[in-house]
Amino acid sequence: MPLLDFLPTDGVMTGLSASSKKQLIENIAEHAGSLTGLSARAVFDALMQRERLGSTAIGGGTAIPHAVFADLAHSVVIISILEKPVDFDSNDKKPVDIICTILGPDQADCDHLKLVSTASKRLADDSLRDGLRGARTASDVRRCLQPSQATAA
Repeated sequence: MPLLDFLPTDGVMTGLSASSKKQLIENIAEHAGSLTGLSARAVFDALMQRERLGSTAIGGGTAIPHAVFADLAHSVVIISILEKPVDFDSNDKKPVDIICTILGPDQADCDHLKLVSTASKRLADDSLRDGLRGARTASDVRRCLQPSQATAA
């Protein structure tokens, strides 16, 4: 389940600034709303509700906030690269600067979880994280996310 298959043309935000986890999720929710037609408030509320269950930070300065929506026809991935990391309540105590937000339709819960799993596996790769941190443009991010011959994910 390649992440690029779910990453819309305008689904990459580089050089993003935020002073807190809440502000970061607000910024992502605004962008997600414009990409999906969902209410930015509904996206924000759903992502924050998920964060209240436990941080979606997975270590290594990365997080995968995710939520499902009845009004969404297909899954959407949004990649955000921050200028400066923010605290995301990560178990490894590292602030987060790479965020892979995944929004999915509620009727495709299994596919949504597969996509979260794929993102988690890909973001565990040190070289991918290094590449994303060096990315300055959406094209750079897309290049980093191209499946390698070895991973094909």
